Amino acid sequence: IREGRARKVSLEYLAAGGGVITDAVSSTPWEGEANVHVSIVNWVKNPSSVSDETPMLLDDEEVDAITPSLTSGDDYAAPARLEGNAGRSFQGPIPVGKGFELTDEEARALLARGEARYGDVVRPYLKGRDITEDPVQAPRQWIIDFADRTLEQAMKYPAALAVVRERVKPEREAKQTGKSGIQKRRREIWWQFGSTAMAMRRALHGLPRYVAANEYGKQIRFTWQAPSTCPNNKIIVIASADPAVLGLLLCRSFALWIERWGGRLKADLHFTPTTVFETFPFPPDDPVAREAIGVAADALVARRSELCLHGLAAPIGLTKLYNLVEEGAFRELVALHKGLDRAVLGAYRWPRSLATSSPEHDRELLRRLYDRNQAL
Repeated sequence: IREGRARKVSLEYLAAGGGVITDAVSSTPWEGEANVHVSIVNWVKNPSSVSDETPMLLDDEEVDAITPSLTSGDDYAAPARLEGNAGRSFQGPIPVGKGFELTDEEARALLARGEARYGDVVRPYLKGRDITEDPVQAPRQWIIDFADRTLEQAMKYPAALAVVRERVKPEREAKQTGKSGIQKRRREIWWQFGSTAMAMRRALHGLPRYVAANEYGKQIRFTWQAPSTCPNNKIIVIASADPAVLGLLLCRSFALWIERWGGRLKADLHFTPTTVFETFPFPPDDPVAREAIGVAADALVARRSELCLHGLAAPIGLTKLYNLVEEGAFRELVALHKGLDRAVLGAYRWPRSLATSSPEHDRELLRRLYDRNQAL
């Protein structure tokens, strides 16, 4: 009820009609058997019945007001999707068929064959947990990806096509029994992914690397990926090789924007291209500021990688690393994050004192970002 389209036709509709939310629980596990989280909202239709002395409770804490997003912050309308951000962020392709996936042994066997260049279609396969758990944020699995190749083109890779014919085609024929256009297409073009994400592929073409992030999680983490890596549909791809772009995604301003305008899945953040990336107001394009952000981002990523691999007795992933940071470890990494935040604030020409995290600074940053979104 607090997310996206559901909010627009429920809580935003109530607020527009004069309703006032008097108390709410933003997210709590459902007490029944279903493994879901729910929101609980109480509201009154007539604002005059709510006195100044009436306490408003959000998650059992008294607040001045409760917004339709079930937050206590400023109640902004949804930010505008910005033309300059269009066509730069994507959800990864959707295979629709576990049979496309390969073990390391299966992939190595195909890649070793000599009758075709199997590296064209046998690709490292990136999942969200690879970003958050693997020490080098690299794919730990493989997948057969024919992209938009015709069957005749796919036949040039006979051993890979044989795997898909054996594993995927029967599943498509058995499960996709409906008459819709999508179901019919998946039965007929059984060697291709259910969604090939060709717009993403065109945007990535020719780039030496790209940015990838987990779509869901306690925190959203951004990493570089090689162009050979195939992201899965729980990965958000940013089509850029520019370290300044990665720096802007790693900064606190963008993290606050995700928290405010992203969705939620249970207690996890949900990073979406349309409501988060496409609405984010990037700073003015200043070459000097851009270089400063890129240098700060490179330093942060290098130290982050070093700590994941050598910071402890055994390598760790980003989730464990930042859990330790929250406990007080690796203060030099915190300093690098703050240095990046200062570089980003300098690009906006905003006070660098806002790099110090506090509720007041967070609200001020969100206000400035929202105002810039509305002005672009």
